[in-house]
Amino acid sequence: MVVITHKAKNIILLFVTLYIFVAFLLNSKTVAESGIEALTLCFLKIIPSIFPYMVISTILLKTRLLKLFFKKNSSLDIILISWISGYIVGPKYLSEQNTDIELTDYYILLSNAGLGFVISYIGVVLWNSFAFGVYLYLVQIISSVAIYKMGKKKKTSINFNNKAGTPYLTAISDSVQQSTQTILGMCGYTIIFSIIKDILFANNKALSVLASPFLEISSGAYSSTTGYNTELCGFLIGFTVGFGGICMCMQTFSCIHTSINKCKFILKKILQGIICGFFSLLYVYFSKLEPTESTILSFEDQIYVGNTIISAIFIFCIIISIKKELKNIDFS
Repeated sequence: MVVITHKAKNIILLFVTLYIFVAFLLNSKTVAESGIEALTLCFLKIIPSIFPYMVISTILLKTRLLKLFFKKNSSLDIILISWISGYIVGPKYLSEQNTDIELTDYYILLSNAGLGFVISYIGVVLWNSFAFGVYLYLVQIISSVAIYKMGKKKKTSINFNNKAGTPYLTAISDSVQQSTQTILGMCGYTIIFSIIKDILFANNKALSVLASPFLEISSGAYSSTTGYNTELCGFLIGFTVGFGGICMCMQTFSCIHTSINKCKFILKKILQGIICGFFSLLYVYFSKLEPTESTILSFEDQIYVGNTIISAIFIFCIIISIKKELKNIDFS
């Protein structure tokens, strides 16, 4: 059995990182084009369909207002909120409340694409069908419950913090701040994975379309609508929603502070992706539904939009950085 020492592991990781850096450097045009396209996709389509739901769900989570409709020790309000908000919010909250137990099966139950993303972005924007968005959303929820039930061998005692919630105005402020940080992190993952995909499969459209759903959900959902036939598009969009991509798994792992079986989590999410892909294919096949044509901006327009967005973010960061100094200035 070969044992890799800590130093050898670090050397390997160093060479991998340097290889990625050189690949980015040698493909600077692809990096620029892919980065701008992913940034445009994030700010014009993904954020508007996710951010409002994320803020509302986080407010409900912090105030515990839904607790009024459930039993005192019930966790249904947390589960429902995680299904509305999508990835990260539910697992992050569960991890914060339970620090000493392995909750992989619960994370499977809570890690689903959000209501706004599936219905608004995938259903309406990509497929021009509200009904398909609702159908796909319900399929992924039901499949996650089924996988959770099959894998849960024994009852684990978990804590969902049944104490009084945060005051409403405080919850609004905290929710906007936390949701902004979360959505920016998601956009960062979307951009970097889109660049990696375009570098690896720049000369092979077929592999690019097939690989996208495995890498990242946002660009994967967009790329899946450019398949060679409608049935393939139908399966890929369902698989993308059910699995969420390696990017989603990495985001989930980064926000979890408890023990989690990462291999088990990824394999079960792939299984959920296959289930969702199968039922999505059936819907597309029998309803004769087709994806809408892309309305992505031209490269010149993307450069303009990208520069505008980056400038706005830069100005915002400057204002935040000097906020404390402004408080100390005497204007009298």
